[in-house]
Amino acid sequence: MRRFILEIFIFTLISMLCFSVFGQDWQDEDHVWNEEKGEWEVHNKAGGRVNQAPKVDKAPADMSWQNGEEWERFLPKNVKRGKRTPTNWEVSEAKRKLWAKEMMTVRAMQKAAQRRQLIAYRKASGWYAARQAGAHNMGNWMLQYHINAVMRTRNGY
Repeated sequence: MRRFILEIFIFTLISMLCFSVFGQDWQDEDHVWNEEKGEWEVHNKAGGRVNQAPKVDKAPADMSWQNGEEWERFLPKNVKRGKRTPTNWEVSEAKRKLWAKEMMTVRAMQKAAQRRQLIAYRKASGWYAARQAGAHNMGNWMLQYHINAVMRTRNGY
């Protein structure tokens, strides 16, 4: 019983230490109702520990370079969000990534077609049936030996 109480006491001390060091105190934020805005405001008492990310405008600033190309989705996020224009290197990398994706798709389609042809050939030639019969007949010689032994003793030889 003493050991159990001691373990609980040590666990409590360790937990308190971890929460005080790594946890953010809930009292560091003061929620105040703003009558003018009609919403709750958070006043940070923590001295900058609470990270409130600024709202990002999703409207693009200068998207004159954009003309509905497919490779644009491979550009960096700050270019896609309109914060800056892409460099020539970023455009060429985006186009290269689109080309690589298309090539991988074509190769995957070719391999899938080869697999389908192989399966169709194996079905037509009876390869699957022979393989299945081979698996079932693997222990067949033991069964035949047993039946022959039983028949020999039954017939008297």
